[in-house]
Amino acid sequence: MLKVRPLAAAVLVLAVLLGSVPARAEPVPSAPPPPPALNGPRWQQTCENIPSGKLDTRVKDRGLAGWELVTILGEGSGFIGCFKRPG
Repeated sequence: MLKVRPLAAAVLVLAVLLGSVPARAEPVPSAPPPPPALNGPRWQQTCENIPSGKLDTRVKDRGLAGWELVTILGEGSGFIGCFKRPG
């Protein structure tokens, strides 16, 4: 039969008990808020054919309606204008 000293047995039992006690849980940090750009305005977009003689008036009319000219591409007989506005 195995002889165990009382002090050694007590240390062994204490080590087992302390090893099975869960450690204090640290709070999990929350996720950071999304960047401001994701919370910013959404945009409406449109592109349209513009005859070459009507470019100035079409851009002015769209501007008065709240549209901003983003890009313009030249074609043989006219242009393609792309506009955006918050919305």
